Amino acid sequence: MIPRWTVHSIVLVLVMSFTQACASGAVSNGTSVDPSEVESISNPLEAAWGEPAPYAAGLTAEAAPALSLLEDATEYHIDLILDDDLKGLSGQLSIRFANPLAEPLSTLYLRLYPNISGGRLDLTDLKVDSAVVVGSLESGDSVYKIPLPHPLPSAESVILEASFRLSLPLEMAGNYGLFGYHGGILLLQEFFPLLPVVDEDGWALETPPSHGDLTHLEAGFFLVRIQAPQDLVIVSSGTALQHAVSGDSQILLQAAGPARDFYLAASTDFTRYSLEKEGVSITNYASEADPETAQEMLEIASSALSIFDDHFGSYPYIEFDMIGTPMQALGMEYPGIIALASGLYDPQATISDLPSTVFMEGTVVHEVAHQWFYNIIGNDQVLYPWLDEAMAQYATGLYFRERYGESAYQQVRDSWLSRWDRVEKLEIPIGLATSAYDGREYGAIVYGRGPLFIEQLELSMGEERFSDFLSEYGKQLRWGIVTPGVFQELAETTCACDLQGIFDEWVVEN
Repeated sequence: MIPRWTVHSIVLVLVMSFTQACASGAVSNGTSVDPSEVESISNPLEAAWGEPAPYAAGLTAEAAPALSLLEDATEYHIDLILDDDLKGLSGQLSIRFANPLAEPLSTLYLRLYPNISGGRLDLTDLKVDSAVVVGSLESGDSVYKIPLPHPLPSAESVILEASFRLSLPLEMAGNYGLFGYHGGILLLQEFFPLLPVVDEDGWALETPPSHGDLTHLEAGFFLVRIQAPQDLVIVSSGTALQHAVSGDSQILLQAAGPARDFYLAASTDFTRYSLEKEGVSITNYASEADPETAQEMLEIASSALSIFDDHFGSYPYIEFDMIGTPMQALGMEYPGIIALASGLYDPQATISDLPSTVFMEGTVVHEVAHQWFYNIIGNDQVLYPWLDEAMAQYATGLYFRERYGESAYQQVRDSWLSRWDRVEKLEIPIGLATSAYDGREYGAIVYGRGPLFIEQLELSMGEERFSDFLSEYGKQLRWGIVTPGVFQELAETTCACDLQGIFDEWVVEN
């Protein structure tokens, strides 16, 4: 994510020329795939657990081995009905969860993020393995505690079932206004009950502050049916398996995974621009967009995907989407999708009194980088935000160096220094929780000092060994969870050197 209140220090790099793809100008609900292997799946609540065919449809051949995660990963089957006025929805879900700990679990938790994002998410009809249970709300109604009828042994699975009702905020609320119904666009971020990470330290139940990202989630699988008005253009994580229109309604079946979440946006006004690049369908959805700018974004995303493939391992999905939305930030990442501020689509617009063109390329590239640093490689975005944000910032610099040369990288680097200048270059550790920073410090340290630490790490390790580290990081931690300790250990193993000094200087609170 790039918060809007840090835009003054984003790189001022203007792109000289681009290859333009042809804009279709068409409105589409996405690219359908041959449903021959999944024709029996019409209601996800009746689908078999652990069936790989729906998810295989959205993965590249190189990513297909990730389907082996289905045996242990959390799997969500969800049935949604959007309200005609798009101000709310009703849903039912089933979740299969396997206990990853060595000891039994007697309690499960669900995160209800809409309840701290200006909306309201309520659960009813909760069952555990078909037995009715009564849960309780905690932490400002954002945590739902579920007592299990019987302890869940290690490696054993349980099925949670519930109905839910979601009411959406109509005015932009906390965490950058990324959730709700705004400007005729439905924005569904973390909108259904989600199982947080549980590990030897317990459940990830920390309440996120308003100036950072919300989640800490395992990679899971999502099979989702969406019933909606017929004229709505629906864009979501994953790949369309089935799509049917009847009268004024449409039904869309989507499968996504492995992924950290399932995101959905919709509007009647989206125009679709697309290109195909190296087996990936890249699509840009926007209303009132400058067509040349929309196409330019596609080329930028395509180049970023290619560069990051080479450094961090291959992009796993056959689709990548961009969506222009109203927000109080410049951009936000989701699995297979990035949301971008509507103003970036208008070259005549200004953002914080500067031309939108100043921010467009850097924002697109930063959010593309999050497909690796947040989604493919997971981390606790609330406790250790540098692990995804500083890495996405550094990757943005890497992109500009490889595409335009060293002088472009130095301009990006200058933007990091400019951010850090906002706190007079105070040597505040980059490894703190989001809540430990105020709003100004968060941008200055995590987005400014953070990538400068990655640069210093490269200098300490040496270019060749650092390149090996990035490759191993993408390979060994793919679909896993990284912590600062794991990050440091892998770096030291790769370079066969002691890096404690640099971590003490930049990361650790002494």
